[in-house]
Amino acid sequence: MSQSHVVAFSGDGEIEKCNKMKHFPSVSIVVPAYNEEKNIEECIKSLLTLDYPNKEIIIVDDYSTDRTADLVSKYPVILVRKSQRGGIAIARNDGIKAAKGEIIASTDADCIADRAWLKNLIRNYDNPTVGGVGGVVLYRSQNLLMKYQAQHDREDWWKHGISKAYVTYLWGGNASYRKQVLEKVGVFEPGYGKYGYEDFELGYRILKAGYKLIGDTAAVVFHPREKTHEKSVRGMMINHFRAGYGFSKFLNGYDWRDFRMIRLKQLLFIVAMVSLVCSILIQPYVTILLIAAFVLLILIKATKHVLEAAVEARNLNYLLILPVEALLVLSEQAGFMYGIIKLATRKANLTNRPKS
Repeated sequence: MSQSHVVAFSGDGEIEKCNKMKHFPSVSIVVPAYNEEKNIEECIKSLLTLDYPNKEIIIVDDYSTDRTADLVSKYPVILVRKSQRGGIAIARNDGIKAAKGEIIASTDADCIADRAWLKNLIRNYDNPTVGGVGGVVLYRSQNLLMKYQAQHDREDWWKHGISKAYVTYLWGGNASYRKQVLEKVGVFEPGYGKYGYEDFELGYRILKAGYKLIGDTAAVVFHPREKTHEKSVRGMMINHFRAGYGFSKFLNGYDWRDFRMIRLKQLLFIVAMVSLVCSILIQPYVTILLIAAFVLLILIKATKHVLEAAVEARNLNYLLILPVEALLVLSEQAGFMYGIIKLATRKANLTNRPKS
């Protein structure tokens, strides 16, 4: 592993704060892994060299068919082997069950932790109302699209938060929670599958229970390798469609008014539905105007995303991403609308089903 993977990312002031820490609560680091033989050793090595004295490392092998479990067994870590594949949420939950630490930290098997990662997370637990602390995932890609996506993810994180200290969710690849809080509100909901949002849903329950979630940009893990399906425009469109669909599943059973970012999604959904109705009941030119309004809203949102990322990163090259970002926004809205329609159809079928 290269030296750059383990050098503290924090600035001098942040390192000084970490060095002043007097209490080091026990931490269990949970890493779910499925067919990660190419990445798992680098991940484990980075965790073993963390500048934190009171930790255990738990690798949950989610019924891998490659050499993942054999490679993990070479290191002084706890290996939890599954007898069948359950998905990332269930794997994290199994790791939490095996954990003995006061704090549960999590990252992914294809991530490499900065040497000061844990200290930068744990220093934020001095307030008992803090239920969880997360950091950022940085990509080591020189691909402009991947750089933009990472920047946009960070901007999106802060935008959904109460401030640049408090946020509404934590990324599973860089998160930590008080174990007693998870025992109170429950662990990850496995029902989202490949569509994600189990992180968001857990954050919602923690906030509803009266705890705070903190985002600390000094707590860093690196994602050194690109996945082919994620760095192509088509792959990113698929991921955004899944994210939109996952969000629609999340909203089922929750109060939409709790989420500020849902307002534009609602507006886009309403415009799309009205356009569909108008295409059937009203003159075609009205439908064209409504579709044009829908496209305009997509472009406005995409432009806002690109400008925010360009200004924050001071990189005008991000403006070149606008056409791609418009496609990604469209894909996410399409997934969201598909989920809402599917949910409404299912509820209508249940309502109209004859009683036995």
